Amino acid sequence: MAQSFEVTPDGWITDDLRAFRALTDHAPPRPWSYWDQICCDVHEPKIVIRMWVMGLGLTAAGLVLLVAAAVTGYWVLALGGLLIFRGLRLLWIWLFLARLAVRSFRAHPVATAVVGSFEPHPIVPTISAVGRATRPSGEPVAVGTAVLLARAIEQSGTPAEVWFIDDPAAEYRCVFAVRTVGPVARVS
Repeated sequence: MAQSFEVTPDGWITDDLRAFRALTDHAPPRPWSYWDQICCDVHEPKIVIRMWVMGLGLTAAGLVLLVAAAVTGYWVLALGGLLIFRGLRLLWIWLFLARLAVRSFRAHPVATAVVGSFEPHPIVPTISAVGRATRPSGEPVAVGTAVLLARAIEQSGTPAEVWFIDDPAAEYRCVFAVRTVGPVARVS
């Protein structure tokens, strides 16, 4: 998660201005690729960078142990080659999630709603927060955002307008910008 916010001239608060512009300046299908997703993920050190490092590290360690077993003749080292599967599994998980994100980003429209509060995500409470928002039509929708952005909204003590990717297949619609009704809170 980016550690700072950027504020647009019309008051939207976002943690990735480049993605914000791509979403708001282009109608689907949007120009968004895996490289764009990698550039976005670089700002996510708590999960994505660790996943990359662990995936590549375990894969490399497994390969080194297999080569060492072949060179030295100590075939017990070949058991370390099982690390390759652990590493490739982590890289596959990232690829699967990146594919979902790229598809959602490219294909789905954006929408607004008003959210009053957020709660920790049931699976990843230190990374994401979720809440119930109400669309202008009155229809409720489940939304999710980064904890840092959710804290800023919570500390302001007022409802906030959220802008999200309206992917009907998602359990929680991805919030990419907020505009608080009250003053913007400082998050420590």
